[in-house]
Amino acid sequence: MLNGRRPSDENRFERVSFQAIGIICPVLSVRPRTMTEEGFDELWASLVKRSHQPDLHPLSESEQLFYAVNLLRGSVPRSGFVGFFENCTASDVVSAHEGLGVLGLTAVLDLLQEARNAILGPGPFTIESLSVAPISDALSDAEHDAESDRLDEALAPIEQAFHTHDGSVLQALCAYADQRELKLIG
Repeated sequence: MLNGRRPSDENRFERVSFQAIGIICPVLSVRPRTMTEEGFDELWASLVKRSHQPDLHPLSESEQLFYAVNLLRGSVPRSGFVGFFENCTASDVVSAHEGLGVLGLTAVLDLLQEARNAILGPGPFTIESLSVAPISDALSDAEHDAESDRLDEALAPIEQAFHTHDGSVLQALCAYADQRELKLIG
């Protein structure tokens, strides 16, 4: 026994209900990270390449969730939540939302929902509801600037809170990759 747990316990899933998304998701038990930084970077590069060439080796469901959550993790520090919603496909945004739930990152999931509400208004995380530009192209320059300023002000505290979770998101992604035995393909 390790720390009062049988070794086989490390490979079990817990079932947790997430009222925020209305589904029951398998959540990985926390276990020591075995994935190295180099392994993480290689897996990420492989998934990015494959996501742009889906005919060769389409991403599995587990790989898509990993990809989308790490895409969120990298996009927000570079271009904020507006950039994430503008530059990512609606499918990737939905997968990031689902992935945060699967990873048990409820605080980050709540921040993503807050950002979605600030940018697009309250609503579900569906591909249809996310297929809208965060800032309408039909606005005049002055209206665009005013809307951009409103979003910057509304999102600043959400983005600051998001940054504080980077370590836990990375740890959860590594554990998920280990648990799901995500490997380099192609």
